[in-house]
Amino acid sequence: VSTQSTWEYFWCLDPLDGTKEFIKRNGQFTVNIGLVDNRAGSGQGRPIMGVVYVPAQDTTYYGIVGTGAFKIKDGQTAPISVAEFSESDEGLTVVASASHRNQETNDFIEKYKDCKLKSMGSSLKLLMVAEGEAHVYPRIAPTSEWDTCAAHAVVTAAGGTVLQFGEKYKTSRGQIGPDMTPGAEVVYGKENILNPYFVV
Repeated sequence: VSTQSTWEYFWCLDPLDGTKEFIKRNGQFTVNIGLVDNRAGSGQGRPIMGVVYVPAQDTTYYGIVGTGAFKIKDGQTAPISVAEFSESDEGLTVVASASHRNQETNDFIEKYKDCKLKSMGSSLKLLMVAEGEAHVYPRIAPTSEWDTCAAHAVVTAAGGTVLQFGEKYKTSRGQIGPDMTPGAEVVYGKENILNPYFVV
């Protein structure tokens, strides 16, 4: 990671995102390829292009920041975009992790009135927000840069944001999360490959 922090651009790949879902054979796993613009340096890289393939659905999502986001299904390509809403709206759809849900996530979800909750694995949660199938995705548990980079680019290209949330954390394995700036966008190319907690 210390080497990639000096690159102007770099690829961030996850050949199997959603390992637990893959083992469960529920189809909720993806292949993620993201391109990061790291010209700002110092671990301030921004995803500018992402491709996410969902093998079980034979569906591809891709996004290019400044151009748009798209979904390819059954040979047809269609543009996708995030849903517009206010956090005070009733009946919002919130998507959360199928395998990593915790009390902090439940507490976050409870602030929404009469929300509809969906559980999903892998980067599919970010993609649900990108295509307007969900309004919010809180991730108040550890992830790594390769888990989110590609889908982050798709979300951004679709008009959404992936914002840092909460406080610096320590994982159950003793790993320390990165320094955080709540409300700022999640960035890539850091010395610490763990993401901060975030909300999409």
